[in-house]
Amino acid sequence: MFTNWCRAFEEALRARADAKPGENAATEAMANLRLDYQTTVQQFTMLADIRFKLLAFVPTVTGAAFALLKDSPNHAATTAIGLFGFLVTLGIVFYEIRNTQFYDCAVHRAKELEAYLKDPLRAARESAGGFFSARPPKGELRLFGFIPIWHDLGLAIVYGSALAAWSLLVCHAVLASQTGQQYFAAIGGRRNLMSAVVAGAIGLVFAWQIIRPSKKDKPPERSRDKHVP
Repeated sequence: MFTNWCRAFEEALRARADAKPGENAATEAMANLRLDYQTTVQQFTMLADIRFKLLAFVPTVTGAAFALLKDSPNHAATTAIGLFGFLVTLGIVFYEIRNTQFYDCAVHRAKELEAYLKDPLRAARESAGGFFSARPPKGELRLFGFIPIWHDLGLAIVYGSALAAWSLLVCHAVLASQTGQQYFAAIGGRRNLMSAVVAGAIGLVFAWQIIRPSKKDKPPERSRDKHVP
């Protein structure tokens, strides 16, 4: 899929560079651009599908594991499984952050191609038509009127909560174990509170790290009036 995308892009650039005045050259260049656009949309669809599958998989497995292990008397096994789940989820987060970069690049490229293809406008505020160019800007929707809604915030909530749940399992199992009671005797009956505080802090830190790249490193938006097909 990615190879086809790159090949279509190269063919489009070659056609534009070698194009000569005339109807045939213009038609060929436009056909290559449309092929590039079609491949870009396919790439976007694949990346979005991967994202939705991961968003369904991670919280389901995390919730099931938490429900089964939260009252387990085998603290060593719970700690080991909790650490394993935390590391696996963290690996998925790394993959998702990288996947988001490709996702954003696909959206950006589709917008650029829509400007070249001059798709019909669907709203007065648009400077270029097309599905991607017509997407509402990030942060336009707000929950309760003040919480901005966008994809990366949803990812941060889901993955941050999953990492917090795994951390809670590990912290609770460690503090409840015989060794933990010896080393953290001062905590006493506040083990649940301390576990929740530590797990919550870990979840918030990783949620912020997921959101942070979304506020930078985005493909730059160029003025649409600079595009000349």
